[in-house]
Amino acid sequence: MKTQQYLVSARKYRPTRFDEVVGQEVIVKTLKNAIKTNQLGQAFLFTGPRGIGKTTTARIFAKTINCENITPDGEACNECPSCISFNQNNSYNIYELDAASNNKVDDIRALIDQVNIPPQVGKYKVYIIDEVHMLSDSAFNAFLKTLEEPPSYAKFILATTERHKILPTILSRCQIYNFKRISNEDIVKHLEKIAKEENIFYEIEALHVIAENSDGALRDALSMFDQLASFGEGKISYSNAIENLNVVDYDLYFQLTDNLLKGDLSKTLMLVDHIISNGFEPIHIIKGLAEHVRNLLFTSMNTTIDLLEISEAHKQKLISQVKYCSYDFLSNVLKILSDADVSYMNTQNKRLLLEVSLLKIIDSNKKNNSEKAATIPTNTLNLDPNKSSTNSQNTTTKTSSINIKNTQTIDNPSKYANGISTSKIVNSFSVKEKFNEYKTKIENKKELNEANIKELLKHLADEYANNSPVFSNILANLNLSFTENILTLNVNNILDAENLKNNIIPIKQYLASNLAENGYEIQINVLNNPENITKPIKKERSSSTDNSKQQIDNNDDEKFFQQLQERYPSLKLLNDKFNLQPIKPNKI
Repeated sequence: MKTQQYLVSARKYRPTRFDEVVGQEVIVKTLKNAIKTNQLGQAFLFTGPRGIGKTTTARIFAKTINCENITPDGEACNECPSCISFNQNNSYNIYELDAASNNKVDDIRALIDQVNIPPQVGKYKVYIIDEVHMLSDSAFNAFLKTLEEPPSYAKFILATTERHKILPTILSRCQIYNFKRISNEDIVKHLEKIAKEENIFYEIEALHVIAENSDGALRDALSMFDQLASFGEGKISYSNAIENLNVVDYDLYFQLTDNLLKGDLSKTLMLVDHIISNGFEPIHIIKGLAEHVRNLLFTSMNTTIDLLEISEAHKQKLISQVKYCSYDFLSNVLKILSDADVSYMNTQNKRLLLEVSLLKIIDSNKKNNSEKAATIPTNTLNLDPNKSSTNSQNTTTKTSSINIKNTQTIDNPSKYANGISTSKIVNSFSVKEKFNEYKTKIENKKELNEANIKELLKHLADEYANNSPVFSNILANLNLSFTENILTLNVNNILDAENLKNNIIPIKQYLASNLAENGYEIQINVLNNPENITKPIKKERSSSTDNSKQQIDNNDDEKFFQQLQERYPSLKLLNDKFNLQPIKPNKI
């Protein structure tokens, strides 16, 4: 008994009409219009990634222009002798040349000799040169003249995956068609169609896995489709797709992200070990987690969620998880993983690099959450709409500042606001009511005057007391003045001035968020610089009884140095770090 020869899906379902070409609608429309209007160029260059239909489209084009009964929509009839001979692979008017193996000058000269012979049947002789970038420079030069002035019956179709390797003189003689990668959606639809025709049971998630791993190449997708169909004996399941294609289950990335959000290092490392023990390299986890976090970032924005080429079930899982992810968390994870990806090739211990990167993510997230929690006002956590608003009226300036910042996240209840899930707020407080609360506090910003500025800077000093004690001390001891819309910050020495200058941005932001007006300039003045000292400030210093400004006794070196450290905290930090030795100056 003679068995039917098996054909892989890529050959069995290879398009024979323009309408069957997947994902190249613009190019197909252009070629069909050129055929219908009889405005055919002499040479065409089809360029694009592998497996997206360049050679197939070239064959359909060659078949159609030689058809004796072209349909009104620009398709071949598949009934005339020319179409039948083409379908049987014995057409005398179509020549295919693989430039990868026929790239010498002699091969091109033999082709040119054939060009000079007119077709015996049909209107055109079509020459399809695949992988044309493989031709040598001498072969290209031998081809130039024929390509520029071919006989009227000769058409050339050049196909390549590497357009940049083709000589500019060749490119200038061709109509260039850029084939694009096929979208995952189109690939899934095509695989569904084939599965139904072949009576193959499939899970839609499995087809999405195939599409996502095909990199836009339909031929690669069909090869994976055949592989999974053989493994599953006519069934294509998600679990089989994950196992056979050596792909990390995306559910593991959801678990890994949950562990990172919770700061559970133990479970994170155990999950990493599980993935690696299944044969995956650390780079797979780095890139896979980065892709997952990118998807979460896109999901957090309504305008970009449609850009994700994933299944609907996968999208819904992302929507559920992104509710617990702040923008800072996502951006920080992407940065850390990107750095790890760059350093991967130069690292001896690949796994350690991955584990350290995950540790950085957890530590950074804990630090950010603790900082945010420290600045959250108590009345912000009051979710009872019936509770008296007396406390809100007595809110300090610091509370007002934090609440103003929170208004930026109220518009999107799917995000965190200062580490607190706004989904919990929505359950007991409507977004509208919450927005009105914050709006009221914005309208109650402080007036622009010296007293309010001093108060605000003292609160800012308190906020930096733990993280930056030097900067906090400078703010707390500032001698400031505000006249004619100029805010002058007076410091005791150059070191304090540099520190203040480096941190001027948070000062401006803090004041801007708490003051009703912002039409002023900020200047930094060093008091012990004679050129910058104003008379009022000089008088104040001379009459001051503050112990920090008392006369320094320079009779004893150690006592002198000790007094300097007490007067200038920055000097103490330098001494602690570099173990400075006191030397009494000749003159103070």
